[in-house]
Amino acid sequence: MGRAIILNIGIGFSHRGCSFRKQSCRKFCSVNYDVTFPVFSKVVTRPGASQSPAYAFLGRSGNLPGWNFSKYVVGKDGQVVAFFPSQVAPESPELRAAIDKALATAPR
Repeated sequence: MGRAIILNIGIGFSHRGCSFRKQSCRKFCSVNYDVTFPVFSKVVTRPGASQSPAYAFLGRSGNLPGWNFSKYVVGKDGQVVAFFPSQVAPESPELRAAIDKALATAPR
């Protein structure tokens, strides 16, 4: 079927224990949420001169995160195929189905 790559790109919403430094974000996420995937430094999500290039790309899907733990599914062709807000759990059937579909779809 394929494999998925999960990235955690911190966003500018403040949370105790997670500063703008990558190491503190990685430690915070691993200690509190047991994440084992790559964790990056916090970045700016809102449009403007300081917006992260990653979120400039993701935002073209029409969705920018309203809070931490928003999830994007990017297909093999590099396009955003689904967006899930913070309230959707990583184990949710909808998110899992979107990931499975993206993995099963041949790149264009």
